[in-house]
Amino acid sequence: MESRSRLTWVGRTDTIEEALSSEEKLTAVLELPRDEVLRMQLRVIAGQIRTLDKSIAELEWNIHRVSTARYPRRRASPRR
Repeated sequence: MESRSRLTWVGRTDTIEEALSSEEKLTAVLELPRDEVLRMQLRVIAGQIRTLDKSIAELEWNIHRVSTARYPRRRASPRR
């Protein structure tokens, strides 16, 4: 069975994935008392997650925009 890392704060235990799954939880994790090296690592990870979330949202928007765009129909090529 696979072991997962867990974060515990204020009587709550989440997996790392759960703890970093929303902006609210990212902020809560960054506010926890930690040593400076761990705090710096968490800030880097949080920044990467935020950038990735923004890129995914932009990609989804572009996919939606392209999929709903109306293109003129192409004429069938003449048969020989």
